[in-house]
Amino acid sequence: YKWAYAQTTNLPGNVTEIRSYASVAFGMCPMVIVPFHKEVRLGRLNSGIHVIRFMNSDGTYLEEQMKIE
Repeated sequence: YKWAYAQTTNLPGNVTEIRSYASVAFGMCPMVIVPFHKEVRLGRLNSGIHVIRFMNSDGTYLEEQMKIE
């Protein structure tokens, strides 16, 4: 598989969720983890503290905060 695109969703309270999607090709596929390193544009953000959630397919997420001055 390979990275296809990212979808961002802006939620109330300066929270942004990011979901990455992959395209999958048929054929032999060994069970390995392939990390993605891609730039995702969030658009113009207001000043303040923003919460960025990197969503997993099972509903769990990694959350980071970012301060915009």
